Amino acid sequence: MQLRVMEYSKIKILIVGSFPPPYHGSAIYLDKLRKKLIQEKDLEVFVVDTSDKRDDLTNLGRFDFANVYAGLRSLFKLIYYLIFVRPDVVYIPISQNHWAYFRDGLFILISSVFKAKILIHLHGSYFLKFYEESSWLYQKFIDLTMKRVDGAIVLGEKLKYIFEKWLSTDKIFVLPNFIEWEFNEDKIRSTKNDESVVRITYLGNLRESKGIFDLLEAIKIVKKSTRTKFIVNIAGKLGDDPVTGLSLREHEIRFGNYLKELGDVANYIGEIKEEKDKFELLKNTDIFVFPSWNEGQPLVILEAMSCGCPVISTKDVGVIDETVIDGVNGLLVEKRNIRQLADAILKLVNNRDLRISFGMNSLKRFGEFYTIERHIYEFRKILIVLLFGEKLRYLKVLPVAIKLIPPRRFNDLFDLRGYTLKKFIKFLVIEGIGLSINKAKNKLIERKILKGEYLVIMKFKYDKNIFFCFTRDLGYFKPEEIMFFKSKFDDIGINSIYLSTETLDIFEHYLPVPSCPDDVKEKLVNGILKDNQYLVPFPEIYTVICRTKIESTAILSNRISLRDNGCFILGFGGYMREYALHFF
Repeated sequence: MQLRVMEYSKIKILIVGSFPPPYHGSAIYLDKLRKKLIQEKDLEVFVVDTSDKRDDLTNLGRFDFANVYAGLRSLFKLIYYLIFVRPDVVYIPISQNHWAYFRDGLFILISSVFKAKILIHLHGSYFLKFYEESSWLYQKFIDLTMKRVDGAIVLGEKLKYIFEKWLSTDKIFVLPNFIEWEFNEDKIRSTKNDESVVRITYLGNLRESKGIFDLLEAIKIVKKSTRTKFIVNIAGKLGDDPVTGLSLREHEIRFGNYLKELGDVANYIGEIKEEKDKFELLKNTDIFVFPSWNEGQPLVILEAMSCGCPVISTKDVGVIDETVIDGVNGLLVEKRNIRQLADAILKLVNNRDLRISFGMNSLKRFGEFYTIERHIYEFRKILIVLLFGEKLRYLKVLPVAIKLIPPRRFNDLFDLRGYTLKKFIKFLVIEGIGLSINKAKNKLIERKILKGEYLVIMKFKYDKNIFFCFTRDLGYFKPEEIMFFKSKFDDIGINSIYLSTETLDIFEHYLPVPSCPDDVKEKLVNGILKDNQYLVPFPEIYTVICRTKIESTAILSNRISLRDNGCFILGFGGYMREYALHFF
């Protein structure tokens, strides 16, 4: 028998942003994100690279020929993809300076013309300040572009306020940064057992606004205040500071003077370009210090945490205090407060047990929140919510594919009134007068039954396993009426599910209501297992994915009731028909 199905379609995502070179945090993040998203079988990834490929961070956001050329090239490539690829989501990491955001704003406006969902990502923390300090005309331009945005990603809960001027809170998503790093906990512990000297590390750009001179000034105090042997390893590249205006030459002079004054306590390593060298340094670090004045969520702090380092950093800067929990995996001080910084360093230099405790907490926290696996899962969830609707935000699992099998007996029926009458008679015979009248009152016959007659088969992943579920739920359900099955193999596709004529006949007469006989449900389960021998019943998954309660209108009897959102939101009934199936 030939079945009419609605086939699953991949989500097409177009990434518009700067890829290395130049080698800076956002570009490296984008490159790693792209490589991981390409591996997701249900995503199709396209890229518009906006970088001018000059490995010089001082050129970022400047109005010069190379940047203008790169912007125009990116603009034409974006239009090409919008016309010929028709992406579902255009993902744009936005900038926080005038020329660069003008380019990003044009990307947003053009993408909105082609009806793509627009998802922006802010890797910094001062976009609102940038808006407020802009001219009246430029503010109007930002307002115009933000009206076209469908969703915004920030690095932490405390940064949601940045976009609340333009977007409702349900359209602002939190997604912390990630680090891709294979660590060995036992090996990391062994590198931190040398008690002869405490190794303090600073890793990052050597600029005034990164707090490098605050650190060196604090080290002068620490040197006079403890007998414990320590050394400060400083790794990074000197350069101009766009925040304070301090030039490269001024940085070189001040930095050189500090190195002379501190003597053998300070060890300047220089710029580290290889990741393996960076992580080798961090694995051999007892205290990581990063007293920056202006950040989003510094990747270097996550790198330090992944190597089991206690962290000393600044409070009320970006989402550092959501990453480093004061007194748990590190210590936080006020920015530019040298005395507090020195006291925090002294506290850890003089207390080995506290260093070890904070370090292990850093490692644990990194594993829970900042791995690449966690990041990709949360990023995919944002895509699903953006495309399918707000309720999917509460899912414990994500749908991978959906297959719809229409009822055979009504395939050639196009007269809605005739359909309604036949359907009402069918309800009357099978379910009785009371239930049929209640359904009529809720306009279930007119608005829901046409789609509700479809058999819905859904595939989803959980804990690296593949599950399938079958339902014809019409909006009210009991857990035992949803049929869950686990696949014995990892490569079973949605279209591999076969249902014989006998099994389909049972489904056509089966309505998942409390009055449905148990023997009918048993016949359905046995029929599915007979037709698909690579499936095994797995009702236990219900307890995993159905934990959160939400309020929703029960179609039956006009009642408001609490429901287990796991099954309901995953697409069993009216929600999937209303919010999700249009995409498939």
